[in-house]
This record gives sequence, C-alpha cells and structure tokens, in this order.
Amino acid sequence: MVDGTSISDSSTLQTVDQLAADRTPAEPADPSGTAATVDWQAADVQREALNRKVLTASIRHQLLQSPAFSRLPAPPKSEVNARAAQVDPAQLAGQLGVAPDRVDQGISDALRVLTLAQQNAEQPVTDVRVSMDILSTFDSRSAAAAARVRFLDDPAALDAAIAEAAQGSGGAQSAATGQQLTLLQQPALAQFGVFSEPAGSIVVVPSGERWTLVRINHRSETPGQLGSALGTAANSQQGQASLFDLAWLAASKDVRGQTVTVNPRFGRWDPVVMQVVPLS
Repeated sequence: MVDGTSISDSSTLQTVDQLAADRTPAEPADPSGTAATVDWQAADVQREALNRKVLTASIRHQLLQSPAFSRLPAPPKSEVNARAAQVDPAQLAGQLGVAPDRVDQGISDALRVLTLAQQNAEQPVTDVRVSMDILSTFDSRSAAAAARVRFLDDPAALDAAIAEAAQGSGGAQSAATGQQLTLLQQPALAQFGVFSEPAGSIVVVPSGERWTLVRINHRSETPGQLGSALGTAANSQQGQASLFDLAWLAASKDVRGQTVTVNPRFGRWDPVVMQVVPLS
C-alpha cells in the first residue's frame, strides 16, 4: 500500500507467474561483484526475489503518481518504442519487474526517473557503506539458513568457521573478512538486504547455484555522488536494472513523506534503497 492506495497481492503473484513462465533472467550479483543469470524456476528463493522485484516496480509506479513528480513529463511514445525494440520483450519485462503487457509503462517509469537522476547527478544522494565478512559456499539455501541461525546464536562459531575456511581447511568453503562495499558500487546486492540490515546481522545471498553468508560488521549512511555511479552502471554487466535502481536513489528525497507498507510475506520496504527487501 502506498499512501492509502492498495497494491493487490494477487496481481503481484499473477505477474510473477507470467515472468517465471517465460524463464525471465534475473541479475543478482554475488558479494564479489560478479553478475549471475538465474532461472527463476530453479528454486523457491529466486521466485521470492522475483516477488520482491515485481512489488518494488508496483510501489515505484504508485510513487510516481504523487504531485512531487508532476514536473517529470512522460517520455515520447517514440522513445518508449525505441527502447522496447532494443531488448527481447520477455527479458525486458523481467528486468523491469512488470507484466509483459505493461512493458511500455515500465519503460516510461524508468525513463522518467532516469531523467530525474540525470538532472540531479551532481546532487548528493544517500549511499550506504557496509563492512562485512563472507563465508561461502553452501550447497543449498536450507544449509545456509541453518548455519545463519546457528551463527547468530554463537558469533564465535562463525569467526572460527571463517578462520578455518580462510586457511584452506574448511573443505569446499572459502571466506573473506573486512570486505567493503557501497550501495552506489553494487546496487544489485540491495535486493537481498545487504545494505538494509544493521551491524551484527547475517544475510543469505545467492551466488550462482550456491549460497553465501554475509555478516554485516558495520553499516553507515553517507552522502554519495550519483553521477559517476550511473555512468559505471550503464557500462557494467549488471545491466539496465541496476541503472534504474540507482536512478531511484535520486527520487528518495521526494517521497520521504509517503507511507509504504508491504505484506510481510513479500518482505519490507526500505526507503533508503527504494526497494522491497527480505525480512530479517
């Protein structure tokens, strides 16, 4: 719900069904920054991520209806058509998180907010910096989730597992400590809650067909420069979806007064990253 306007759960799930049936590729990245293509039908977790992506797109569309964005005109139909012609329709629908019959709407929304971001490229936006430890890889989400619960109860056990893996004696597992990432550098990780959870949290992140645990040691919000991040994203393998996620950071200050509530089955709305993220 956005300021009293309801977003139907059934509509969200129907769109997810359509995109999953088309085997829409996703664009999650592992914590090392490597993009990965995922078949949404491969596992429940990919479907859950798609749920969040579709709901995020619906919330953003509603936010764009507010008076704060009335100064942003809709792009010409010719530009929307030109953009649509550049990418396979099913892939484009998946990137935008919209139903195939609403691709034009998704493109229009994306172009409007991208225009806003370009107009405000030199203005500071809220960046999120995290310092984290990484333990990978787990063969299944259930194994990673069980380990997460165990390590939340016993942080010293995670320290020991990381040390063992870092020394090469952790079997197939590997580890890294003190890794630094920012939202502007790696926007694709925002969908998993990496930039939303407080220090001490442990986040489960898909990495290809396997799973990684990320422990947040420190999280801070600082002013960041959007312009250079947009340029980097436009030329990266993370694709247009990450570019639009970054562009939405420019809109966050315009929607601070609006109330967004999300059915907990899908996650929660994070007004900093401007996305629906998993519940911790």
